[in-house]
Amino acid sequence: MLSGKLVGVVVLAMAVLMGASNLKPHSEIALLSDWSAPPPWPIFIALNALAVALRAASDALTPPPIKIMELTTGYQHTILVHVAQKFKIPDLLADGPLSAAEIATKVGSDAQYMERIMYACAANGVFKLAASEPGKGHRFVNTALSAVLRVDHPNSMRSMVGHQAEEGYPAFGRLADFLAKPNGPIAWDLAFPEYPFAKGGIWSLFEANPDREAQFGRAMTSLDSLGAKAMVEDGPWARFTRVVDVGGGRGHFMHRLLEAHPALQGVVVDRAPVIELAKKAWGNGGEFTAAAGRVKLQAGDFFQASSIPIAKNGDGYYMRYILHDWPLKEALTILRNVRAAIGAANVTLLLGECALPDHDKVGVPPVMYGIDVLMMAVFGGAQERTPAQWKDLLSQGGFELVDFHATRSLVHWVEAKPKPI
Repeated sequence: MLSGKLVGVVVLAMAVLMGASNLKPHSEIALLSDWSAPPPWPIFIALNALAVALRAASDALTPPPIKIMELTTGYQHTILVHVAQKFKIPDLLADGPLSAAEIATKVGSDAQYMERIMYACAANGVFKLAASEPGKGHRFVNTALSAVLRVDHPNSMRSMVGHQAEEGYPAFGRLADFLAKPNGPIAWDLAFPEYPFAKGGIWSLFEANPDREAQFGRAMTSLDSLGAKAMVEDGPWARFTRVVDVGGGRGHFMHRLLEAHPALQGVVVDRAPVIELAKKAWGNGGEFTAAAGRVKLQAGDFFQASSIPIAKNGDGYYMRYILHDWPLKEALTILRNVRAAIGAANVTLLLGECALPDHDKVGVPPVMYGIDVLMMAVFGGAQERTPAQWKDLLSQGGFELVDFHATRSLVHWVEAKPKPI
């Protein structure tokens, strides 16, 4: 009885808040809020507990056939959001309300088709109808959800949506075929036979399609919106004089580290095409220019030990969202190459990956397991790892597990130290 009353109070409170929100005048500027700052730990823990309780309440109130139907049609949400960002509809609405016909004219599409797309998006909270005005018909404006698809939003998820729809979605769709013949081609190879995993897979696709490479780079930058500030604030960075980001992309996370620690020096290592993109971001007029004097950008390949910077005492080497991309053999090669670069130096290794618990429990949020299966789809034997699996992998790779550093995000920092040679 008490739990039922509690659910009722929560639902009523949410309804009141939503009603109050709808009474506010629409403001595009207000929708450009930066969502990346983590709340204090007590609030973070309380919010996550509340989210778990609300999901459980929602599941309890939803009949199983309807819940399965919702899960089954999840692909519709993926493509609707992709259409919205692909045609830059949120950016068009930044200048004011538009009708579906006006949007269709601007993007070169059909008014009736676009109207149906807009209502389908709005039904899921992506766009909403503008306040009615005499003689202006039904027009649409942005919501907090559609606003994060704007190019100029501080937490823009536009490129992440494009990457997931154009690379992740096709590979995920071939999982059943892969699982039916697990010794045959992986799901990625079935979806993209012209770019097989054995010949570079997704990385060869990016090299052949610079626009897709650039979109992926921006998508990785958008991960900063999902907890990068927490990864900086909750990590053990203060102990280092220099940090080396192995596979650091354009250096978006390095930039956050250097901003937070003014005395810190940094090195970003990635493939040559990525470093060319990084040079633009760190160069004059680029988004990371302010800290450019404390960073070195180095083209390299973590499959070649000689291209990884030689360590100095006091360094922190880190890899964020790297090892989950690779099956066991390749993950061990990367670790052993980093170990070779460290040599006899006193260095700490930090790995930023999803905080999956050991297999005696199912963790939250569910997206961690979705990412794990995405790694299977795109890279075959690649995976997210549990604490027990990290201990074993690190030991084989020449390192000793030291600690796990929780953060107010999906990621924890796995700390390791090199084993004596």
